[in-house]
Amino acid sequence: MANISSAYGTLALVGDWPEEAITLANQVVKSWAFHGEYGLSMWDDFSFEQEEIEFSGSGRWSFADTLEHLDAWTWDWIANPAPNTDHPLEEETYTALLRAMAEEDLQLAVSFRDREPDTGSDVSVTGALQSDGERLTFVVHAEEAPGWTDEQLQSAVTLFSTYLSDPPFDALTDWIQDHLSPAYYTEEWLEDLFTGAYLTQELLEEFEAAFSPDTPEWDALLEQAELF
Repeated sequence: MANISSAYGTLALVGDWPEEAITLANQVVKSWAFHGEYGLSMWDDFSFEQEEIEFSGSGRWSFADTLEHLDAWTWDWIANPAPNTDHPLEEETYTALLRAMAEEDLQLAVSFRDREPDTGSDVSVTGALQSDGERLTFVVHAEEAPGWTDEQLQSAVTLFSTYLSDPPFDALTDWIQDHLSPAYYTEEWLEDLFTGAYLTQELLEEFEAAFSPDTPEWDALLEQAELF
């Protein structure tokens, strides 16, 4: 079974979009909510005044995979919409958008951050949806893994320092950056450490070997780990 990733980002009109093409784009993008686990939901409509909109999405292992299959899934949605859907899509609407994008050199720029906590994947992606007149393709322009923010790193160091009576903060900071991913970061660290597959037994053993933790908090953490 594939893991589900969660993405948040923006879609933006690139090129000189006429009103008719904007209307088509709004209809098509609304249909991308689909009726399964994968797709995207935009938070507003495109217009002359609003050429960029925010969205949330999900993917099979990655949201980029959703975008790569978007054309095929759109055709499937046209042929097999969910019963009583509030966002059906007609073939004529989709083909008209594909033609307009190709003929007018129009694109939909995509920028998003995608997280899949079970594997620790956390990437920021920029790219574009383009049309050749018959199908939509997703082209990746850049992809990078975002690092720890100062707030996240300080939160992690504060947590792990409670396991040491005399914490070496510089070494602890380096260990966290080398061994843990900010993809797992939440405001409720202790609650999600194990349910989110954050700390494995191997990581606990590595931390113990590196720092010899010696506080009651460490003993309590080990007891908690036995529950998962």
